[in-house]
Amino acid sequence: MRQFPVGSTESQDYGEHIMGVTVMTWLSRYAVAEWGEEWATQGALDLRFRSHLSAGLDLLIDVDITADEMAFAISDVDGVVYATGTARRRGTLVPAVVDPTHTRGHKVPNTREALDGLVLTPIRFTFLADRDLEMTPNMADGSFWRDHRWAHPAWLGSAANAIFRENVEFASPLHWHHAGIETTVHGAVPDGAEVVVAGRVVELFDTARNQFAVSATEATVNGEPVMSIRSTFVYLPLG
Repeated sequence: MRQFPVGSTESQDYGEHIMGVTVMTWLSRYAVAEWGEEWATQGALDLRFRSHLSAGLDLLIDVDITADEMAFAISDVDGVVYATGTARRRGTLVPAVVDPTHTRGHKVPNTREALDGLVLTPIRFTFLADRDLEMTPNMADGSFWRDHRWAHPAWLGSAANAIFRENVEFASPLHWHHAGIETTVHGAVPDGAEVVVAGRVVELFDTARNQFAVSATEATVNGEPVMSIRSTFVYLPLG
């Protein structure tokens, strides 16, 4: 899976690092098996990334399923937890209040002053099923997405990363880390659709080690929402 959707911002070689949105491709198999098209067109998947994931780890996925929700925990054999989250049959995250016409023309620095209430300049890109479902042959539910020729939620989730990177200039690539994502699907993205992603920074907070920003973004096709996304990022380490 590419780091960002083609046409949004340039993907780079991220070496042994496993992106947070890649975890979404691991977990969608359970929601698709349980709820099928209903989840793929109006469900939710929320994740919190708790430890750095890299290639070569031996991981265990614990899944607790009820009628309308399932909980996930991803850990290694030593009990280190790398990600936790939930999937819901029906999502509840409402579309963000965004301005799809906003333009700025330049990136802002990764400072509290610049990010506070920042309106993000939208990004546009096209979903091409044959290209953008390239990761699905290795997925248990890959045939579901290929047969429908619908965008996978992880592909749209990566656009929330792309819009942040397109709007914010980081002094070091080590300053930016994805800490969590909440997604609700409002409709399928069909092959050939142009997607517009717009949003804003809605919250800033600090911990002892990092400064965090929360962005609320909305992906639309032909002006209709297809996914609401809230992403939490480290924008500057402390100390």
